[in-house]
Amino acid sequence: MFASVLLASVLAVGAAPDAAQAEAKRFEGVWVCKSARVWGEAIRHDEGMRWEFRADTRPRPDGSAPPPNTLILRVEVPPRPGEQGPQDLVERLTIDPSTEPKGYDVPAFRAEGVYRFTPEGLEMCESPRQGRPRPRLFSGETDPGAGTLFILVRQGPKAKGGQEKSPATKSR
Repeated sequence: MFASVLLASVLAVGAAPDAAQAEAKRFEGVWVCKSARVWGEAIRHDEGMRWEFRADTRPRPDGSAPPPNTLILRVEVPPRPGEQGPQDLVERLTIDPSTEPKGYDVPAFRAEGVYRFTPEGLEMCESPRQGRPRPRLFSGETDPGAGTLFILVRQGPKAKGGQEKSPATKSR
């Protein structure tokens, strides 16, 4: 479910290259899951999960360079009861900022979602099951068109190069 969103590379499609690259840069940094809901129920084990988006520098299978608007998303999933240690997830995520609402796809998981930046952070809502249609609403309730909703907040202010400043290194 949320794994389909986690550690991913982000490639903006359908928008002008400069606009898509600027949109992808908005994702860069470390985000923390403030809340998650599906079918009206809170998903407690997802709260506090770290999502890190960074520029993709890995060559493609054909050896070509990744597009400049490509990101890697690394998500640290806290252990569930009975599991040992956190789990890191990585997968490709393709954003399309030219649609309304803005969309994303995770081909490896056949997941589709929508996203939006808010003054408080980033909201991502995806199909609660693989192969289901893209949500039309930013809702984790039982409404038709809803999905699994993740509310993310930026962990710290962005530093040069897209790296997050730790609380100890923030400028005063």
